[in-house]
Amino acid sequence: MSSELVEGGKTETSKRGEEYEYVEVVLQMPATGKVPTKATRKYKVAKTTEGKAKEWQPLSVEGKTVQIEKGAAGYDFTVDGRKLTYPDKAQLARTFRDNKKDEYGYIPPKQAVKVGESWTLTADDIKDMTGMGGNLDMSKTTQSCKLTRAYMRDSKQWGQITFVFDVGADLSKGAAPGTTGTGTMTLEGTLDVVIDGSARDMELKAVLKTSLDRTKDGVRQKGTSDATILKSVRTVR
Repeated sequence: MSSELVEGGKTETSKRGEEYEYVEVVLQMPATGKVPTKATRKYKVAKTTEGKAKEWQPLSVEGKTVQIEKGAAGYDFTVDGRKLTYPDKAQLARTFRDNKKDEYGYIPPKQAVKVGESWTLTADDIKDMTGMGGNLDMSKTTQSCKLTRAYMRDSKQWGQITFVFDVGADLSKGAAPGTTGTGTMTLEGTLDVVIDGSARDMELKAVLKTSLDRTKDGVRQKGTSDATILKSVRTVR
């Protein structure tokens, strides 16, 4: 992921990469929802590169097993009895949080569709998937999801979905008085998934681009970012 922010005549650029490989064992699932309430993750690879760093840096969870459990105040992540903090728990915190569906579980259709058919998501689903919340501007949002292929793999019915989301945001909503601006987010790619939801297996390839143009406390901020997302989930047999 690379980003650029112009603020008060100064330009800041940064780059960030993440790579993870792990085996997750689900120990407890809720009655509803797809995010485990108790699990372990054994990380073979967990590394990042950020800012001016040119070399990949391992996180503390690399080579370790993380205990994941939902408590009264939310999810806890521990290794050898030690609670994780950022950045070591950043990836975990994105996945394990209250009311969150399985990652990108918003995209597959809620009803049966034929190859070539399209559908759209609700405003609430787009808010949750993008994290925009009350800033979402549906009047400036277009979207398309289409089932482009259906096939069998490992005795499961798979489907390939192509998707494009062009999402608009009103950055003045819920902001301090005098704050104005707009933002955009484009997410485009393909999602191969077990279409009936009977397994979490999936393959995701996507490109994410964002922009903002905001004035806050009399200072204009303009920024852009772009990222390539590759994710694969396989059930261990």
